[in-house]
Amino acid sequence: DGPLTPEQEHAGGEDIFLAKVTPEGELVWATQFGTTDDEAPDGIAIHGDAIYISSTSGERFHGTEWLARFVTNGEEVWAAQVDISEDT
Repeated sequence: DGPLTPEQEHAGGEDIFLAKVTPEGELVWATQFGTTDDEAPDGIAIHGDAIYISSTSGERFHGTEWLARFVTNGEEVWAAQVDISEDT
């Protein structure tokens, strides 16, 4: 629990992190993201300078599905969420 680096805040619950390391294992950058609920990563894809991550969050992973795009410096470009709870 807690931030990966001093500049980052823990969003709550279990967050997801994305990091770039050198071939020698040195950290280049790291970022974490999530909601106040728990997150579970479902997949990751890299295409050119884009990194896409899909995840499920909330209600122990039956609440929201989301997709986020990052660039290769770790900056979030966008994120989209879809409610997948049983009530919808």
